[in-house]
Amino acid sequence: MTAAPPEELYDGAPCGLVSSRPDGTIEVVNRTLLGWLGYDRADLVGRRTFQSLLSTGGRIYYETHYSPLLLMQDEISEIAVDLQRRDGSRLPALVSSALRRDDAGSPLRIDTTVYGASSRRGYERELLAARQQAERSTSRLGLLQALVADLAGATDRDELIEVVVRAGREAFGARGSMLWLLDRPARELVRLGSVSPANDPLMRRSPLDADLPQSVAVRTNDLVVVSSQEDADARFPLIAGMMRDAGRHTLVFAPLAGDDGALGAVAFGFSADRAVDAADLALLRTLCRQAGQAFLRAALYEENVASRRRADFLALVSRRLDERAGLRDRAEALIGLLVPAVAEQAAVTLVDEAGEPLLRAGEPPDGARTRVTLPLRALGSLTLGFTAPVPPGTLQHLTEIADTAGLAFENARLYDRERDNARVLQRGLLAGDPPDDPRIAVATFYRSGVDDLEVGGDWYDAFAIGADTVALVIGDVVGRGIAAASAMGQVRSAIRALAASGARPGALLDRLDRFVDRFEAGRMATVAYAELDLQSGELRYACAGHLPPLLISPDGKAVLLWEGRSAPLATLTYAGGRDEAVTTMSAGSRLLLYTDGLVETRSGKLDDALARLVALAADRSVSDLDALLTQLVAELAGSSHADDVCLLGVDRLG
Repeated sequence: MTAAPPEELYDGAPCGLVSSRPDGTIEVVNRTLLGWLGYDRADLVGRRTFQSLLSTGGRIYYETHYSPLLLMQDEISEIAVDLQRRDGSRLPALVSSALRRDDAGSPLRIDTTVYGASSRRGYERELLAARQQAERSTSRLGLLQALVADLAGATDRDELIEVVVRAGREAFGARGSMLWLLDRPARELVRLGSVSPANDPLMRRSPLDADLPQSVAVRTNDLVVVSSQEDADARFPLIAGMMRDAGRHTLVFAPLAGDDGALGAVAFGFSADRAVDAADLALLRTLCRQAGQAFLRAALYEENVASRRRADFLALVSRRLDERAGLRDRAEALIGLLVPAVAEQAAVTLVDEAGEPLLRAGEPPDGARTRVTLPLRALGSLTLGFTAPVPPGTLQHLTEIADTAGLAFENARLYDRERDNARVLQRGLLAGDPPDDPRIAVATFYRSGVDDLEVGGDWYDAFAIGADTVALVIGDVVGRGIAAASAMGQVRSAIRALAASGARPGALLDRLDRFVDRFEAGRMATVAYAELDLQSGELRYACAGHLPPLLISPDGKAVLLWEGRSAPLATLTYAGGRDEAVTTMSAGSRLLLYTDGLVETRSGKLDDALARLVALAADRSVSDLDALLTQLVAELAGSSHADDVCLLGVDRLG
């Protein structure tokens, strides 16, 4: 039989495969993914970006998180997204991407693998091949397939252990089974699952360099078969007595194979009336290889979940403390977050600029078994009390919490001084009359997310470029306060200067990247920039990670402008420059630019909020422009929203 060419193997792979340019434009896509999504190759190659195949929320996540992380890490694994099929339905999927670079280190292409999340029976193919090789009965293979499907469906390590240990009894008729996972720092195998009477300490914790079959299986990453009592006496005398006492005639030790060596080992014990042949060993090897991959996947998932939880908690600490104005309020809020979620007791001690005690809050953990004291920068200390020892990996997280809290206390100390300056600065940055032209009407809205601090990173701008063109801008610099406002002012001024030089939207953002890359506070800022020709109505626009503009036609139809998109500022180098798009804004049309404070909430979904924005804008298309902006904020952001809300609306009158 003639071997299939490489391109056929790529095309027929059981997963979706996509190669794209750094900006996401698809260059190669395999037949599997085309079949899943219902597209022809000509529909996608060179015409669509990979991110355009995602759901609305997925596109925003790609631009603000996925693409920047890929640039920093060169690879991202198993991110859950929804792909949009041609017929409008959604395909839940797990995607992994690797960024390939040229010899100079510049981004060259992105290779992406797509797995259908609803189909978790991928491992059955290998078991079917094992059945053909071993010529086992249909009922036996059905049971094995179910076990491997259980491996694929297990969500955590405990479920995986139960599946593997059960497999020895149900699929192979083993009288006993054990499972160990490798503790790499300790160089030991730790038994986590067992159906066996053996309780020797060496079987509970086995040194990796010991003369034990489970240790040998892990070191060699290969099967170890103890075929008889005599074989055990000769090769592994440490287990010979246990084997005799348990009445085991044959023991098989299989490694749980990972990408970089074995992750652990599984042992199956058989009595004399159950012969173990080559087919059994092949199936055991297959099952344990699949189990190893499942354990690796579970470990990566648990690590990602733990990392996200830590990041989410740090964000929560920062957000909750920023919501409080004074030092004592922030200290009490910190203790409320830490007890009992992180520690059993917590105390905060703050000092003034001279080092003298300023305030104390919380309960000193005098009776705690373990005390951890962490500096709050130069402002004091945080002391935590625990009833048990603190794992080494947790100390880093506690240090990050203290550093985040220390920054919040530092900000609180400067709060009063910054507040007055911030108000003056914000008014100055947002001041300025819109273009005075009878062909357009311009309305704006700004509301700070914090009542006592009016400064933020959101801004709008509208200014004339020549006699017949007006520039429309809205943006969001990460953070809040003087630093964010200062960065916002620099970006705003840079945009005006670049626009005056004749740069069109895509080129303007491309040059703005190089400007923003010079100062940290401006990185990751998002911008929507548009130029409106007041004579023809041509609207040329580009969005750097920002939410899409909303265009409302004279008949009341409202659409989000999803073209001309790219990542936030200073996050990715575009070999061919940033994208821009062109549409027409006919007389009577209305354009709305807005920041994420209008549609993003802690509990709601972004897709739902954007859909609601479109519906509200369409229903109220005849409203006065100023009234429309006020109504949208009231409906979508409410009166107690914690984020800045910034809107810029433009009516083309003729």
